[in-house]
Parts: sequence; structure tokens; C-alpha cells
Amino acid sequence: MSVKDIYVIGDEKRMVVRSFINDLKSAQLIVHFLPAEYESVSTLPKESIHIAVCFDDTMPADVMECLREGSTDKGWYLYLIGKIGGLSMNDKKHSSGIPGVRFPYWPVPAKTLIAEIEKTRKDILVVDDDPMMLRSLYNWLNDNYNIHAANSGHAALEFLHMNDVDLVLLDYEMPMMNGRQVLEQIRTSYDKKNLPVIFLTAKNDRETIKSIVGLHPNGYILKSNSAEEIKRAVTSFFSSQISVAVN
Repeated sequence: MSVKDIYVIGDEKRMVVRSFINDLKSAQLIVHFLPAEYESVSTLPKESIHIAVCFDDTMPADVMECLREGSTDKGWYLYLIGKIGGLSMNDKKHSSGIPGVRFPYWPVPAKTLIAEIEKTRKDILVVDDDPMMLRSLYNWLNDNYNIHAANSGHAALEFLHMNDVDLVLLDYEMPMMNGRQVLEQIRTSYDKKNLPVIFLTAKNDRETIKSIVGLHPNGYILKSNSAEEIKRAVTSFFSSQISVAVN
């Protein structure tokens, strides 16, 4: 497992939380514990980290908002354990909108959490007819993701016919078969129609962006963005998803 550090937020006085932390340490994880207080949570690193949130009868609304913003703005991966009791209807609605992997049960074995953490290394297909752009994206993203490359729309579709990926970064303007045509093929495919696609574009004019948005992709990224901005956009896309872990 490549991830060694895990942040745990909760009430360390609870036996179930202490047992959870000890289990994580026994699995050779480095545990950083924080109480469920805004002053502590707001000091978390402003980068992609893994955070286990141990819910109980109380969880301050400002902590939940900080977690939600961190998942979208900083690329935090959240693992939400247990259920929150004693909340108003508005707070319950707010907490249900926090992206992350949900474990609506206790206890959560370390091996189960580690299995979910390992799933964060996603497979991404990068499609671009510019070899320099392909090389740059590979270098920028390969540390955290499994990167596959295709230099044309046809090559991308052939790859997707034989392989599964978690995201396609698709050049909007390519010869022979452009990004629009590739997206149309993906959306009409029975087993790939829900595959997330984010367009890559070198143009930032109003008409181009309007055309891209009108195709309803899962987003777009400007090629002129820095490496850090592109990495942050990809990380934020994955960390903003919500899933429920199977017990």
C-alpha cells in the first residue's frame, strides 16, 4: 500500500474510536488524530490527504462544512464512519452532501479502510494528438494514478473497448475524430455511457467554452493551467464523489 498516513477526526474518549486507531496503527499506518473541532480541522494540510471521520451524537456544523470544502478545494479523501445523531433536518441534509466513502456501521476493520484507500489510485485514459501534451500529463499525474495514453479518437475508442478506466481526459480539438465525436461514441455505448469524461482545451474563448459545456461533460480543464492546477482538478473530481462501503 502506497498511502502510509491517515488523519482521524473524532472523540478519542470513545472506546470504539480508540480501538479503531489502534487497529490502524497495527496495520502500519501513521495515525494523526484531531478532535472534531473547527480550530483543529482547519489546520489540516491543504493538499490531497486521507481522512477518517468518526461520527457520533455530535458533529459541529462548521467542521462538516470544512470537510466538504476540503474535499472539493483541496482534494481530501474522506472516509465517513458511523452516523450522526441529534442533528436538525438541515444539518442532516448538509452532512449527507459531504463527499466521500461512507461506512454506516461500526466497527470498521483497518483492512477494510485500507482496501478503500487503495481504490483511490484510479485509472485515467489521456487522449491527445500532441505527444508533448501526452508526455506532460503522464509525468504530472503518474505518481498518483495509473495513466494510459491514446493519440487519437479512434485509438481511444479501441482502448476503451478492451479496458475499463475511471476517467477520460479528452482533447476537445483533434484531427480525424474530435473530442465531441469521441464523447458521443462513449455516451451511446451500453457499458461506457456513464464513464466520466473531462475535456482538455487550449482555447478559453466564450464560444469554445459554451460549446464544451453544452456537451455536458464532467468538466473541462484548460491546457494552459499549471501542472499543480491540473493535478488539483483531477484530484478534486475523484474526491468529490460519494460512495457507500459494503459491510
